[in-house]
Amino acid sequence: MYNEIEDIKKVLEPYNLDEEKLYEVSPNANYDELLESYEERTRAMINEEIGGETFEFEEDREDELNPSNSRFQQLSYPVQEVKKVERYHRGEWKEVSSKRYIPTKFGLKLRRFPRPRDLYSRRIRRMFQRDIEARSYTWNDLAEYLRVTYDRGFEEIPSEVKNLQLELIVRMIQKARTQQNLSVLKPEEVQQAIGVDIITDDIRSRLDKLTHPKGKVRF
Repeated sequence: MYNEIEDIKKVLEPYNLDEEKLYEVSPNANYDELLESYEERTRAMINEEIGGETFEFEEDREDELNPSNSRFQQLSYPVQEVKKVERYHRGEWKEVSSKRYIPTKFGLKLRRFPRPRDLYSRRIRRMFQRDIEARSYTWNDLAEYLRVTYDRGFEEIPSEVKNLQLELIVRMIQKARTQQNLSVLKPEEVQQAIGVDIITDDIRSRLDKLTHPKGKVRF
């Protein structure tokens, strides 16, 4: 749950969407149950917009992934702690040393390899220094499959997410009330009422900024 029911009630008051008005939308519904339904539906909308994920905290999540053909392996944002990374190679799973990668909020960044000090001699190091610095293995080079165990999500839902959900709830209720009054609307107003989108481009843009902060890697 992104917003508690009591918080939703407080937001509805200025919009004149109190208990009595909500009964006009769903006459047989229990008030709290109705708000719970709106919370659940709008949370599902938000989660769908961010790729079917959730902002809620998940502990020891295990993802089995096809390795990327780059040094970066995407995980589900936001990554809080990486517990274990395993690679499937030549018929068996082996744990990847934490020295081989750098965890970020977005996934795993593979360290450059081989490092100059890993080379056999100083002579070879001098000869191939430039080539080594420019080249690095990818996750696809390292494994056929990856299995990552990690904690992700937020223990406390960000205020931006809560505010977005509250906006969606208000828009959803307003749309339901408007559609109930179609018989009294003018013909040109009917299509406008039916075509109202719950999730606007502005809301999508704000969600995108939440999951892709400025200056970070975009996927």
